[in-house]
Amino acid sequence: VVNSNESTDLVMIGYCRVNDPAGRPSTIPAGYIVKVDTSGNEIWSRKFLYEFKRGLEHYLYKGITLNSGSIIAVGSAPDTFATGLTYSHGWVLKIDKNGCLNNDCSDVLGLEDVQLSKDSVRLYPNPTSGKFTVQQERPFPKGTQLSILDMTGRKIQQLPSPENRNLMEYDISNLKPNLYILQIQNNTSTKHIKLDLIK
Repeated sequence: VVNSNESTDLVMIGYCRVNDPAGRPSTIPAGYIVKVDTSGNEIWSRKFLYEFKRGLEHYLYKGITLNSGSIIAVGSAPDTFATGLTYSHGWVLKIDKNGCLNNDCSDVLGLEDVQLSKDSVRLYPNPTSGKFTVQQERPFPKGTQLSILDMTGRKIQQLPSPENRNLMEYDISNLKPNLYILQIQNNTSTKHIKLDLIK
């Protein structure tokens, strides 16, 4: 897919192959965006992974260039439930006119490794065998509730509240291996984070 930016350059969106970040001796598809001038000379190029630490296939298919020069691209990352069923993550990526994601201009960028904002929540390790940590820069507000949901949105387990703390450890090893959703809810917002439980 090729998008015209200004009269002097072009932005091309697709995918290429990179070494598997999960450490396997193979390569995987990574989203790829390159900007070139009218003579075909590369101005910059970036590779993007939906999840940096897992060996998923990461594709970018289409995008648009905004008046500011920022670029929005969409793609998918096929994955597999613990039960063996397959599905795809849809992802939307926005970078600035220099190809940078949240001021990070590295050659290969993983969405989960981008600098977190003060209100962003980090969950690790993910996938997990049962124990995991939920963290954000500022303490969770009073009344914060954490729940484990299945993929239909049904509540499976209520977790202790992390209110007034910025880090809390949990253990869900009593649950069956599967893909779950961690719901973080307070008086002003609700966030959902995919949680992959493996054994």
